[in-house]
Amino acid sequence: MELWLKKQYEEALIRVDRIAHREFLHAYSNSDDGEQLAWAASRVPRALLLAYEASGNEDYLDIVETDILKWLANRSDRLGNEDHFYHKLVPGWTTGFRKPTQPQCYFMHTSLLVDVMAKWAYLAMREPKLYRRYGKVAHRVLNDCQECLELFFDDAWMGNRYGKHHITTQTAPMNHQTAMGRAFLYMWLATGTELYYKRAFALAGFFRSHLDFLGDEGYVWDHLPYERLAEPGGEAAARYGVEDIIHATISFSFAAECWRAGINGYDDAFMWHLGRTYERTLRLASDDRLAGWTHYLDGTGAVGYEKGIQGGVMMWWRPLLSILADWDVPNDYLRLERDVTLMLTAQHPERFEKYEPIQLAG
Repeated sequence: MELWLKKQYEEALIRVDRIAHREFLHAYSNSDDGEQLAWAASRVPRALLLAYEASGNEDYLDIVETDILKWLANRSDRLGNEDHFYHKLVPGWTTGFRKPTQPQCYFMHTSLLVDVMAKWAYLAMREPKLYRRYGKVAHRVLNDCQECLELFFDDAWMGNRYGKHHITTQTAPMNHQTAMGRAFLYMWLATGTELYYKRAFALAGFFRSHLDFLGDEGYVWDHLPYERLAEPGGEAAARYGVEDIIHATISFSFAAECWRAGINGYDDAFMWHLGRTYERTLRLASDDRLAGWTHYLDGTGAVGYEKGIQGGVMMWWRPLLSILADWDVPNDYLRLERDVTLMLTAQHPERFEKYEPIQLAG
C-alpha cells in the first residue's frame, strides 16, 4: 500500500471506529416499517460490511449481526401485520409510507435488506473460524432471505411491468432492479444456488444493455429502463428522464460487485468508464450556490451531496476520487459511508471467493 493510501486508510479507520457503535446510527433497526428499515436502517450495516472487508475486524460483523436479528424479529408476518396487496401475511416488511397508504411489501425494500443479510452471511461463513462463530445464525438468515425473495421471484425483475411497484403505471426503476441484482448476487455467493446466479447474471446484462456510451466521458442511462406505461385512456409518456446520482449509487455498487464476482462484461475497461461517469457527475460545481454535485448523469441540474457518496467504490477504478477525503459531509450516516469507502478503496479490489455451497431449508 502506498504511503498516501496508507494514511487515507488509517485516518478513515479512526473516524469509523469513533462512530460505528453509536446507538442513534442503529436506531432505525428497531423499526418494523419496511421503508425505514430499507432506506435508513440498512445503510449502516451495509457500510460496516465494507469496513470489515477493508480491515478484517470481526467486531463489525458482530454489530451487523445484531441489526439483522432485529430486522428478522420484526418481519411483518411474524408480527401479524397483513399485506394489503396480497390480503394475507407475507414474508417481508410492510410499509404505509408509500401510495396506496395501506401497508404492503415492496420488492425494493426487500432487495435492500436481503442484500445486506446475504452479504453478511457470505462473509461470515468464508472461513472455518467464522463459520463456527456465525454459521448457525447465517443459515437462519439465508433461509429468511430465500423466503422473502420468493414473494417476488417470478415478476419483480428484468424490466417487467407489474403491479407491485408503488407507482403501478411504471416499470421498476433501474436502481430497483440493480438492487435486486445485488441481492441475487450475494445469495448466489452465499449458497451456490445456480438460479440466483442466473438472475444476477441476467440483471447484470440488463443494466449494461441500457447504458448509452459517451466515450471517455463514461455512460448515461435512464431512471426508468422503459417508457412509462400509458395511463388508462391515455398515451404512454415520453422518456421519464436521465438517472440522477442519488439513485445511481446502487447501480454503481452492483457493477462493482459484478466485477468482483467475475460477471462477464464487467471488465476493467468497463469499470474505468463507469468510474469516469461517477467522477464526472460528482465534479464540484464551483459556481453553484450549493457547491454540490451535479444531479443527473448527463450533467444537468444540481443537488447537495446527500447520498452520492454511497457510490464511492468507483474510486477503485478512478483513484483521483480520493478528493472525497477532503470533503465534509453533514451527518454521521454520510461520514460513515464516506470513511468506509476510503478504507476499502485504499486497497486493491479483491475478487469474491467461492466456497462449498450450503443447503437451504425447503
